[in-house]
Amino acid sequence: MRSEKETLPPLIDRHPWLKQVLLHLFTLLPHRLYGQVIHFLTRLKTPWIKNLMITWFVRHYQIETGESLHK
Repeated sequence: MRSEKETLPPLIDRHPWLKQVLLHLFTLLPHRLYGQVIHFLTRLKTPWIKNLMITWFVRHYQIETGESLHK
């Protein structure tokens, strides 16, 4: 597990205004469209987009990646 010094606060905690913007955006977008956009983004093979999403996911969910390097 990561120590408290290494754990970054979630992006929303660092930018309180972002929570309001996202809430308004999600209420305006139809749920099916939102799901289709996420589906599209997760299928992209462009390296910088793929790496950005993986990095966000690992940090957001505090995934320990040390074990994967040994296999």
